[in-house]
Order: sequence, then structure tokens, then C-alpha cells
Amino acid sequence: MDIDKIENYIKLMNTYGLSELEITESTESIKLKYGNPQYQSSMMSPIQYQAPNQQVSKPTAPPFSQTENSEPDKHQSKKEVSKNTKEIKSPFVGTFYGAPSPEASNFVEIGQTVKKGQTLCIVEAMKLMNEIESEFDGVIKDILVKNEQAIEFDQAIFHIETRE
Repeated sequence: MDIDKIENYIKLMNTYGLSELEITESTESIKLKYGNPQYQSSMMSPIQYQAPNQQVSKPTAPPFSQTENSEPDKHQSKKEVSKNTKEIKSPFVGTFYGAPSPEASNFVEIGQTVKKGQTLCIVEAMKLMNEIESEFDGVIKDILVKNEQAIEFDQAIFHIETRE
């Protein structure tokens, strides 16, 4: 495993806010782990890499950094909602995309009526584009995240008012 692959794994960890990543490829394996999560923004623990018949090397890597968009809004899912309002939550850690491509229009807008199974957005996780579908028939009341925002597992991304 070369240093470029290791650097790409570190970038992947930074992109998705991962604190630990373990990969095994045939006879090689690597485990990347940030130190105390409380100090991730300023310090990173050494990385250990073990290849067959080689000594452990400790390459340096850039510190973990979080952008303003990667911090979930702690108040988003605390909005007051009616008893008929349901949340659609992210099934992954990833990046939210409201449209199928940068030049395309959004899948849904606030006030739009949606059907169960209709695509609401895409969440990119580990370079895979995952369509998130509505679990309910209803009307979009809130879109709780911005386009290209990093989102967490189980984070509310839509409020849909149902007719139940």
C-alpha cells in the first residue's frame, strides 16, 4: 500500500468525519484512528501501517479539520412540529444533495406534495450516491439542511406533513 492510498484514506476520514477506518486488501491492512475525539480539530494521533515483512511506519498527516458546514445544526430537529408531521432522517453519514446534478432543479421544494417512494434527495456516502425516498405521502414542510452540507447518521433532513 503506497502513501498516496493512505493520504486518500485520511482525506476520506476528514470528508465524512470518521474517527476510525480499518481496511484490509489481500495481505495488507491499515487501521487509521484519530486520537481523543475531543481534540480532533487540533491534534491527530500517529498512524500505524503494517505491511507484510515490513516495519511499522508512522507517516505524518494533516490534522483533522471541520468546516462550518460539517457541524450539524443542533436546533434543526427541535423545531416545533404538528402531530401529523413526520421526519425523514439520514440513514448514513454523508453529503446532502437536493438535486441530481448541479445544473438540475431540486428533487423537492417546500410546499410540494410528495408520494411514498418519491426521491427527495441524494446522500453521498463513501463515493456512492444513495437516493433517499419519502416514507410517507404528504407535503414538504421543511428542508432542514443545505445543499452539499455534511450530515450525520439519523439527522433529520425533511419534515413532511401527512394527512393521517
